Amino acid sequence: LYVVSADNYDPSLYDGMGGIRIGSGGSSSAGDGNYTGGIGFAITSGTSGIAGVQKGADADKQGLAFFTHPSDTGGDAAVEKMRLDADGNLGIGTLSPSSNLHVTGAPANGTYLSYLYNSGTHNSSHGLNVQTAATNIAAYGLRVNTGGDSNALAVMGNGSVGIGTSSPDARFSVVTGTANSTASRIG
Repeated sequence: LYVVSADNYDPSLYDGMGGIRIGSGGSSSAGDGNYTGGIGFAITSGTSGIAGVQKGADADKQGLAFFTHPSDTGGDAAVEKMRLDADGNLGIGTLSPSSNLHVTGAPANGTYLSYLYNSGTHNSSHGLNVQTAATNIAAYGLRVNTGGDSNALAVMGNGSVGIGTSSPDARFSVVTGTANSTASRIG
């Protein structure tokens, strides 16, 4: 265990002998994204770690940044992969999470950005539950976008379902074409 003091946490400062390094202190000036101390872990020369990170101009608003060492070259820097900001928003692949869980990435072809799998085999092995407290037409219960911000599927707070539209005008609406012509409407 090594205890060090540094102006900014830098997981690459670890000497690579195996163990834990703890950095304390903070930058002499406040700033958004400033690392303010942390813990580094290493077995060989690659280092991973956890650091405090400032949010906004207020030095008292602190979150956590999580670093991994994805390279097989020990001298390469650790990379921030996940951030829990001062407001409790968790970002994976983003340094600025804008919601409770914000996942950003560019996975390889044929690889999913996110994969949820319930491997339970009993009768109550549910999959995914998306729920909103709002029951009005303007609240999205579930929204699937394709190609930018185009609605492929929208399940509204009142239970209406739209394919190709964000404002279904019936219990089930399918909209095709560029003129928002309804191809099918049920209910």
